[in-house]
Formats: sequence, C-alpha cells, structure tokens
Amino acid sequence: MFFTFLGICCFAAVAAFQAKWKIGVCASPPRRPSRSSLAVSRSGPSQLTALCAAGLSGFALFASLFTFLISAVMFGIPFAYDK
Repeated sequence: MFFTFLGICCFAAVAAFQAKWKIGVCASPPRRPSRSSLAVSRSGPSQLTALCAAGLSGFALFASLFTFLISAVMFGIPFAYDK
C-alpha cells in the first residue's frame, strides 16, 4: 500500500505539472498575435485550466487510486474474517 501511495503522489505531481504548463488535452494551438490581443485583459486567468491534464495522466491516477482501494480491501478481509 505504501508504494501504491507513492505512485499516486508521483502521478498527481505529473498531472499538476501538465495542468500548470498547459500540456495535454487542454493545450490550445499557438495563435498569431493581433492588434486586439495587445490590449490588457481584465478577466484574469481561466478557472478551467487548473483541471486540465493529459488523458493518460488522468487514467494513471484512476488506475493507481483503484489499485490502492483494492489493496486496502484485500488487506482488511483477513481482519474482518478473524472477528
């Protein structure tokens, strides 16, 4: 369970890195600058970019969390049976 938890932490760090630097699914293609883009935007950064990570990172997080859950259940079965 400890190494599964370490794996979850590593995958979460990779997903956070991808979300911060906009790598993966939510990365938009580069645009050519126009005259209107030189104006200062007052709306601020989008709230959606914090949730964007590559699809495989999301799947890896799901798989590692599922593995952690299964190992916790398998670890608890002998204790429940013993009572």
